[in-house]
Amino acid sequence: MTTQDYVDGKIQTLKSEFPEILYDITHECWSPHPSFLDEYCRALFRDIVEKYRDLEVTNEYFLTAQVFIALNHKSKRCLGFTDGAGFTDREIFSTHDLDWELSRLLKEYPHIKDPIDFTLFICGYKSGCNDLIPCLIGSRPDIVSIKSK
Repeated sequence: MTTQDYVDGKIQTLKSEFPEILYDITHECWSPHPSFLDEYCRALFRDIVEKYRDLEVTNEYFLTAQVFIALNHKSKRCLGFTDGAGFTDREIFSTHDLDWELSRLLKEYPHIKDPIDFTLFICGYKSGCNDLIPCLIGSRPDIVSIKSK
């Protein structure tokens, strides 16, 4: 299984289990200028942080799940990846992994010559999560050892 296969499967599972999609962004074979990608990622992250801060106050969603991956389009080398779920009572706990991985992408992107595949999916769930634990945990791939097929 490739990393992208895992991500695609995870997103399909989340779409079927979580009723509310907050972000569903995909850019395939994308070649933005590094300065544009920097601005894009920073603006996107600011928007996500603001959304989570609102969720802290409104408690609209009890739990959110997110999947982010950025791959070199040709080599399929991972430039950023996070997959997790968390309660929405603290914004920082829900966003710190994404912040880290977007920063990793921005650091590595200027040094590659190939386009990237960029996927971000975040969804929310309004009540208890006991029935969702299996779909959230699942079997995560070892990103370091996966080789594209």
